[in-house]
Amino acid sequence: MAGQVVQIGRKRSVASRASAPVPTPYIVLPGLVELPADELKECLRRFRIVNSAMAAPHGKRVQTIRALAKRFHCAFRTIYNWRSAYLKAGFVGLLRKHRCDRGKPRKAGLSLLAAVAEAATRIQRCGDITREWRASGLPVSLETWRTWLHEIQRRLRITAPAQPGKEGRTRGGR
Repeated sequence: MAGQVVQIGRKRSVASRASAPVPTPYIVLPGLVELPADELKECLRRFRIVNSAMAAPHGKRVQTIRALAKRFHCAFRTIYNWRSAYLKAGFVGLLRKHRCDRGKPRKAGLSLLAAVAEAATRIQRCGDITREWRASGLPVSLETWRTWLHEIQRRLRITAPAQPGKEGRTRGGR
């Protein structure tokens, strides 16, 4: 027994007894030390997929990405999104983004819906939507307010305010 077997990544090497044991190499990436193991595993999975997609020859890239999407059970477009995130931000770009409202309830309360329904009856013009949203002071985005407002107006059969720049147009372009 001249040496002992030391694990280095996936390869095995033989080290002599005289030399010190070779430590297992770690990839040190800033900001990734605190990551849970499952998030890091998913990030590495995405990296392998993106790396395979980027290694494909130019004429075979679409075929390769379609095959990768089928093999890894993800959407074709998702791989392109991961690729662009990787090219913009590197390995960190492949991490899962966390929602800003994480841990908070996403369902609207009755008071919030009542405020939107009340505002739906008062709105006459498109500019009134933003004005009513600001005046309400409720913790919801303008886009969410607008979506709810249009849905309530549709259900109550209240005519929605005209969109700016679309007055007088017909389907035929006449």
